[in-house]
Amino acid sequence: MPGKRPRLTIIEVLVAVSIIGVAAALMLPALRQTPHASSRTSCANNLRQWDIIFRMFADEHGGEYPRLSATTFWFFPESRDLYPEYWTDYTIALCPSDIREMDGLSVLRIPEGDPVDLWNQAAAEMADGVEGAEACFHYLMSIPRSYLYPGYVCGSWRCIYGVEFLQTSQPRVHRSLAGTVCDPPVPQAMVPAEHDEAASFPGLPYDPNNYPGSDGEKGSPLHPLRTGVERLLITDTADAEAPERIRATIPVMWDALSTQVAADDYEGGHPALVPHLRTNHVPAGGNVLFLDGHVAFIPFRQTDESGDDGPFPYGADLQHAWQAINNGAG
Repeated sequence: MPGKRPRLTIIEVLVAVSIIGVAAALMLPALRQTPHASSRTSCANNLRQWDIIFRMFADEHGGEYPRLSATTFWFFPESRDLYPEYWTDYTIALCPSDIREMDGLSVLRIPEGDPVDLWNQAAAEMADGVEGAEACFHYLMSIPRSYLYPGYVCGSWRCIYGVEFLQTSQPRVHRSLAGTVCDPPVPQAMVPAEHDEAASFPGLPYDPNNYPGSDGEKGSPLHPLRTGVERLLITDTADAEAPERIRATIPVMWDALSTQVAADDYEGGHPALVPHLRTNHVPAGGNVLFLDGHVAFIPFRQTDESGDDGPFPYGADLQHAWQAINNGAG
């Protein structure tokens, strides 16, 4: 009959259903990864904001990058160097997929509550002149909730542990946090010793010959992050491209990771870190901001058959350095 559309046969229907099924199967993994990709992009954008802050600070401070926090022994910029002239948006310190917050693995002493709300409360207390509020405010700003900042040129976790020992050698002044939003669970914080005549924490003995330097070896120098520091690392002065290439390999800040494990996971008194390593993203790994300003996602990789530990800071070097430090090998 003219104008009558032909009916689909059973075979044609089955073919159409099969095509739809195959298309759905191909699209499903991509759809599952969309939230992870969005979070990874958000965290990377935060690092780009930090790059702008560091560069602005360096431009006005002779090329120097911010100090490591004097409020805590954690790996984060000293907020007194940055707030409020350079760093005003607290949220760039937060990655939406911070695994340490999501799975409760953080061992940091942090007051309960939304981090932005806590920061706003501390700012209000500081404005009202509450005693200890300034120390509380900078304590909260110095917590490396989602990102780590080494403050020094480091290409291995052995170097990071060297920085940690150097940090504990710096004098601090204790400040009571009683009566602020930080108390409890934090009874006191620290401020840089130069703000007071006497330090209540004089610092621990530090011998650079006994701790790893920037190259991860004992006795080698620890180079603070600063503009032009790559010139100290050039081995071939005839290589005109060396400065740019080295800048692109110096990590400045990266997504924090968690190595906390349950008590029954400890082996010989030390945790087996790598099998339990948790990162902010899927697949495992993290975003890294480098000295030249670019941000790259570095996947986690365990030691391969050739003995390569994988890329810092998301390689098996973490486990080896932890074991060496705790066994007294430095």
